[in-house]
Amino acid sequence: MKISFAAVALAVVLAAAAVPGRAQNATYTIPVILSETGGAAAVGVDELAAIQAYEKLVNRTGGIKGMPLHFQVYDDGSNPATAVQLTNTILAQKPQVMLGSSLTPATTAMMPFFKDGPVLYAFTPLLYPEKGSYVFATLPTHIEAGMLRYIRGRGWNKIAFLRINDASGQDNAKSIELLLAEPENKPIVTTTSQFFNTADLSLAAQATAIKNSGAQVLFVSATGAPFGTVLRGLRDAGVDLPIFTGGSNLAPNFISRFAPFLPQAGVWTVAASFVNRDWPASSPLKPAVDEFYTTLEGAGLKPGTAHALGWDAAKIEVAALRALGPSATAKQIHDWIESQHGFPGALGIYDFRSGDQHGLGIDSTLVVRYDPATNGVDIMSGAGGAPR
Repeated sequence: MKISFAAVALAVVLAAAAVPGRAQNATYTIPVILSETGGAAAVGVDELAAIQAYEKLVNRTGGIKGMPLHFQVYDDGSNPATAVQLTNTILAQKPQVMLGSSLTPATTAMMPFFKDGPVLYAFTPLLYPEKGSYVFATLPTHIEAGMLRYIRGRGWNKIAFLRINDASGQDNAKSIELLLAEPENKPIVTTTSQFFNTADLSLAAQATAIKNSGAQVLFVSATGAPFGTVLRGLRDAGVDLPIFTGGSNLAPNFISRFAPFLPQAGVWTVAASFVNRDWPASSPLKPAVDEFYTTLEGAGLKPGTAHALGWDAAKIEVAALRALGPSATAKQIHDWIESQHGFPGALGIYDFRSGDQHGLGIDSTLVVRYDPATNGVDIMSGAGGAPR
């Protein structure tokens, strides 16, 4: 009875939602699947805040050729099965574009439904769509290359890995293995690779293995609440290593909750262009980054990586609709995005001619370290993780 009631409740919510595309009230509605609840809620909530702020900006500045914009948000609860259920229901309404989801497992489960459109712009970077696909993803592919470049430059050649035991952790492991096989990364030695489950309350065994491995630095592949579990477990085991992790874990409202558990060696990440607020006036990034900060700070937010992921995905789809008009088809929108080069966003300058469906290169990234004193980050590298 509980399953039946949940299904009925979901159907009622979806039926009440606005129809994607040209809605009856002359509003252009873009469906968005993200994780407002569950393990990735810390990420999803920031992505939601960013697209809501962007929606207001678009509507203040003319909408889509005069038509108001609305992002219709659906919560997948950080659950891939729910994401698929929502996708099937939304696609029956024939949208031309969609956004989401927040986590790799959910988005990976959604991807097969977009083979021939509509356009899906994912918020997660750990996706590798086929060239020419209708699926696009944020950040550069193999963003960890910047991390490894910085680690090499610091002489930290012994690295331990701690990953969540799900599809995103497995994808991360594959990406890292490819990078470690590159000639320049041969000096780096993996001291141990540990896994844990989202439901685990203790990481004592994994933390002890990392502590005894002789590692100089630790990479943690876990997002949201599980990352908090990691910080507690490492603190309890007396592990004090520089921790590299995904940028969304350094969101100010999230990481500040775990101040007592942060290692003195610091929490680090590979961040995108927006972390530098001092781009020269001659740079095309200057107005793009200023717009990102001004809009979000005006909404009472302290911008972080998850905000930027949602912001740029929404900005690129809306830019296509503003260029082509609200009647644009999925193919027209897809082709417009694929043709873009020199497109400035908060994450960097996009060039989709590479065919990787991400549009950003590793030089759009910087290594940063969380600063508990300011609840912000300090830039520690040059472009692409180059030590300085």
